[in-house]
Amino acid sequence: MPIFSLDGIGGRVRMRRVDERRATTVMTTVAALCVAGISALTPGHAYAGDQSPPLTPDRTVSQPPTRVAAQVGATEVARVSAVQVSPEGAVAVVTQRVRGEEAATAAVADLQSDPATVSVAVADRVSVLTDDPEYVRQWAMPRLRLPEAWQASTGSGVTVAVVDTGADPTHPDLAGNLVAGADVVGSGVRTEMSDGHGHGTHVSGTVAAVTGNSVGVAGVAPDAKVMPVKVLDSSGSGYTSDVAEGVIYAADHGAQVVNLSLGGPSYNSVLAQAVDYARSRGVVVVAAAGNERQAGNPTTYPAALPGVVAVAATDSTDADASFSNTGSYVDIAAPGVSIRSTLPGARYVSWSGTSMATPHVAGVAALLRARVSSATEIEDVLLRSTTDLGPVGRDDAYGAGLVNPVAALAAVGGGSPTPPPSATPSPTPTPTGSPTTTSPAPQPPTTTPPPGPALPGAPTALRATLSGRTLTLSWTPPAGSVVSRYSARVGKLGGRAIQWRSWTVTAGTSARFAVSKGTWAVQVFATNSAGNGPTASGTTTITRSSLKAAQAARAAKARSQSLRAAPVRLVVRGR
Repeated sequence: MPIFSLDGIGGRVRMRRVDERRATTVMTTVAALCVAGISALTPGHAYAGDQSPPLTPDRTVSQPPTRVAAQVGATEVARVSAVQVSPEGAVAVVTQRVRGEEAATAAVADLQSDPATVSVAVADRVSVLTDDPEYVRQWAMPRLRLPEAWQASTGSGVTVAVVDTGADPTHPDLAGNLVAGADVVGSGVRTEMSDGHGHGTHVSGTVAAVTGNSVGVAGVAPDAKVMPVKVLDSSGSGYTSDVAEGVIYAADHGAQVVNLSLGGPSYNSVLAQAVDYARSRGVVVVAAAGNERQAGNPTTYPAALPGVVAVAATDSTDADASFSNTGSYVDIAAPGVSIRSTLPGARYVSWSGTSMATPHVAGVAALLRARVSSATEIEDVLLRSTTDLGPVGRDDAYGAGLVNPVAALAAVGGGSPTPPPSATPSPTPTPTGSPTTTSPAPQPPTTTPPPGPALPGAPTALRATLSGRTLTLSWTPPAGSVVSRYSARVGKLGGRAIQWRSWTVTAGTSARFAVSKGTWAVQVFATNSAGNGPTASGTTTITRSSLKAAQAARAAKARSQSLRAAPVRLVVRGR
């Protein structure tokens, strides 16, 4: 199962042995909204009668179960999840927790056989998208001319769901603008709210910190409300199944904007269906473009999903942040370097990342939502009203350009735009970068995903070489398929279990891992815009003698600069 960056499975994960597995359906209800001191919201209404169902089955419902579960290792703990629609129209995420590929395949088949299922997938790991803390100035407010924008709208009456690590309900700059949310991490849906990481609290403050209270920072939409939906644990990581559940919860409980400052390098059909459902309910979905430009610049999901507004990061000089991902999926840019905001315990801190850029756009969407009811119009206005940066027109670093709340509000009858002020550099240097590519003009988001290429096959000719204590895996691309990247990992066998390392994502056809003596399992799979291909896997045994030979070769190479890496035997099986 492909995982995203950061930690492994947390202590609150719902887990059962294979012979005890069962589906757990989490249905949100009004009764779940009893939070002391926070008002409840009215849940959404399901379709009924001759209305069309909110979602229709996608291709994962009819795919071979072995294909859907192909990425799960022989003894790996995994989650198989599905989006289901009841006859009454209620939408929910169902999850089975299993161990091993065989059990995962059976779980997929079980969910596919249920007529309520509209999508099924192995849950991926997701994580917050934050860079290191750097600066302590809230420079983005004057740069975006937000005080001027507030003359036209402050976001009053709009709810923004921050689907993240939760939020501190006692923070003096947040408490007045929080409404009832939910915690879907672990077992069931709970209404008690906390944030053991701080990321969700920071994002929430950027969206709608209480403004004009002589305390701390100001929010982009100072009169909007924040609905904290906790889907990531205290390490800042979690599963796409929980994110999907959180997005559906937000859509069903009155959120008009959803902020997703999280992501990873894998498409997930269940999360895609959840986003489609939210958009069918008129919700604007905004997501972070990713912080991995220096680590392969992978396409990041859910930002790359159709209809999602993908946000890149800029610094105080309007340069694209050096960490901010680029690509054709990037829609818009916003301040994301040294963003000052709230932290649990009545604290404040400056963080950098596309996670920090995203709530600026979500906040501007809230300003627009207070004046415009159409999500499609808001998405269109956001992209049409930007301040062009970089090459003329759309480009892969900035998308359509820097978000411009004053011009956006003017476009919907909320005042007249005036020329933006010159950028004032921060006294401390900030990361810079320059766009290098151009792309066609942006198109309005659509709820219908464009057709993508066929899924890639499994990589072939998997090989392993040992140099010192470094194992290099190399492979040949699958025939007849466009591949955007590969994911590779190794795991050491101990008894019947495999201690897997995290997936390494690369655009090349090789990956390197530090290893020791023992038997190692390896896995590689390819990805394109349509999803993941089957996994190529195998095992290799590294003996004391092979380590000594490799170390001797490495020493000899240091002397002669001419020896090659020592080959080791790799037993390969394709799936």
